Amino acid sequence: YRLVGAMDTADSSPGTIYFALVVTLLFALLWRRDGPTDHVAAAAAGVGRMLYLSHLGADRASGYPVLKAKGIAEEFIRQSGVPYTILRSAMLFGPDDMFVNVLAALLKLGPGFFFLPGDGRAALQPLWVEDLATCIEWSLAEHSLMNQTVSVGGPEFVPFRTMVEIVAEVLGVRRLIVP
Repeated sequence: YRLVGAMDTADSSPGTIYFALVVTLLFALLWRRDGPTDHVAAAAAGVGRMLYLSHLGADRASGYPVLKAKGIAEEFIRQSGVPYTILRSAMLFGPDDMFVNVLAALLKLGPGFFFLPGDGRAALQPLWVEDLATCIEWSLAEHSLMNQTVSVGGPEFVPFRTMVEIVAEVLGVRRLIVP
């Protein structure tokens, strides 16, 4: 019961929110260690609710390891007996994000061209990180979202090629985009 001890020092009343982090769930749920898993410990400690940040497309049958792991974690949460809200987020962007910043670095390093995966028509629905924070706050306040899975994304669908073009324009770099 490694989490029970930590929860004893915090407010473990029914209103307490238990934020289930990916790392905890992956190690505690997928590679079970000796003793109960963290969500069992959470239920035993009287945690009132779990909030899990997942990703659009999460599914145990996914061919993508991260989406598969998140899908499995979602199933464990649903079966835990602890009230939950699962937020499936679109790709996030913001300061120091791992998508736009990596894309920008690749565009800067490219020798005059950029190899586009596929045909560039894959639609992204980028979500500003502060909007995700607002969604988290709203989901905790909205009791009708208890035991629900909610998909959240940005207000626009942007083809990947357009995203590359926007980032290149903001950087002031000209690249031939090769599909």
